Amino acid sequence: MQQDRKQQIPGYKLIERLGSGGQANVYRAIQVSMNRQVAVKVIPPARDADPTEIARFMREARVLAKLRHDNIVQAIDFGEVEGYRYLVMEFIEGRTVLEIIEAEGALGNVRTLDIILQVCNALEHAMEIGVIHRDIKPANIVITNTGRAVLVDFGLARPEDTDLALTMTGTTVGTPHYMSPEQIRGVETLDIRADLYALGSTMYHMVTGRVPFPSESKAEIMAAHLKEPVRLPKDLPAGVPEDVYQIIQRAMEKDRTKRYQTPRRMAKDVETSLRHLRGESKQDGDDSQTRLKTIVEERDKLVEYTRKLERRMRALEAKLDGREPEPETPMALESASLPTVEEIPEAPDAPEMMQVPAGYFVAGEDEGKDLDSPRREVHVDAFWIDRCPVTNREYARFVRTTGHPAPDHWRGPIPPKHLLDHPVVWVSYQDAEEYAAWRGKRLPTPLEWQKAARGTDGRRFPWGEEEDLSRLNCKESNIGQTTAAGSYPRGASPCGCLDMGGNVSEWVQGKYGPSGGPWIRAVCGGSFRDPILRSRCASRRGYQDGGKAPYVGFRCAKDT
Repeated sequence: MQQDRKQQIPGYKLIERLGSGGQANVYRAIQVSMNRQVAVKVIPPARDADPTEIARFMREARVLAKLRHDNIVQAIDFGEVEGYRYLVMEFIEGRTVLEIIEAEGALGNVRTLDIILQVCNALEHAMEIGVIHRDIKPANIVITNTGRAVLVDFGLARPEDTDLALTMTGTTVGTPHYMSPEQIRGVETLDIRADLYALGSTMYHMVTGRVPFPSESKAEIMAAHLKEPVRLPKDLPAGVPEDVYQIIQRAMEKDRTKRYQTPRRMAKDVETSLRHLRGESKQDGDDSQTRLKTIVEERDKLVEYTRKLERRMRALEAKLDGREPEPETPMALESASLPTVEEIPEAPDAPEMMQVPAGYFVAGEDEGKDLDSPRREVHVDAFWIDRCPVTNREYARFVRTTGHPAPDHWRGPIPPKHLLDHPVVWVSYQDAEEYAAWRGKRLPTPLEWQKAARGTDGRRFPWGEEEDLSRLNCKESNIGQTTAAGSYPRGASPCGCLDMGGNVSEWVQGKYGPSGGPWIRAVCGGSFRDPILRSRCASRRGYQDGGKAPYVGFRCAKDT
């Protein structure tokens, strides 16, 4: 591509060549309209290029368009001019992990774990939308000047609907030093566990400064990945803690059924090890309980101060009236200490939860508006989830105990009687998250919520394939508001959860990035105001961060 040709890519001015991969060249460029630096990958006209290379280039563009995560390079534009295909991405200024290792040696345990945790988060996002990277290695992880790890080069990434002609059985693709056994064998049904094996190999390289199976022979390297157990070098000068080594060992299990099954599960072990190395002994739940204890103590101090002030006021009034103050009794003090409010029956200490076993399930749908897509098989670790969405009665206990602001529609510290057993609404994602922490739980992930709603057979609705208005509260029910949680037992999901179709949409973990739009919080399921088709198990929409609505509630989950 000649220099004058470079100027002809609409809206971009190519500055310098950064490198090449296959028949594609990568340039640093300026996006003229916004005056910002970008990276542009360019591939020559089809008459000069390998058709497979063209197909992989186009696939990379399609894959990146679906990925929206802080730890994944972001696609900006894609097009063709005079036969030259180009892909525009954000420009990541930094060094690859491989460059850091070559310049500095082993990265150290804390630095390694911090980077691996970020990559786990990136892979979790990719897994949720059915993308496998298939070439995880130090050269494909860029570390910015602020310490952000960015996963790049999705040229080998495979969405679930990929044409297998590009990656036929018996063909190995990837980098041998980090490649999983099943990838070496050319297994057709690769999944996220292949990426986790490669991430374990990468982690080994980062903490030791060496690849897991060093050799000049590609055949010997691949044979070692197939048969040899991973061991730390005997002459390693810096120590590797046992828990760090165990993470590597589990990620690099030859049998993928013994490996980490999801990035999230690997991330949990990485986080635990990182806290240990940093000398942090408290869990997030412990921190939440500590904050809660402090809030309650402050509230009690305020109540006692109010009591003393009321006693002084009564004594002063008596003195001004020329009479003796009435003696205080414990009963009188207690009745005068707080404003009179209508008492409500206490919520149960432990709302019923349903256990969802570990394993694969059919997630997503291929077609339809506001649906998780594409349809694919995804593994989810075992977890517990609330049988019903959190009710106003349960949320009222949280409000009274912690002093957390009540939902506006209550018009006070307690909910109206007729709404006690209805799902709590007018709560933000942050409100839901704080309630869950107070309960010692968390919000479910989008895939956990979907599995609890759908089971493993790919059904459209929690109860089966057919639309049935007798099983949910939706727009066509003509109720126009929430109903008591669990009012539709015939709408139960395979694991026994209720109200996963209709009544309220529910907050889930993470952010949702529709194509071309900003990142927003995700909600799953339909509500009383939505058509029944919005109550399909794969229904997912975005809602503004910090926003609240009369049709959005939540339920909690926890690990087994």
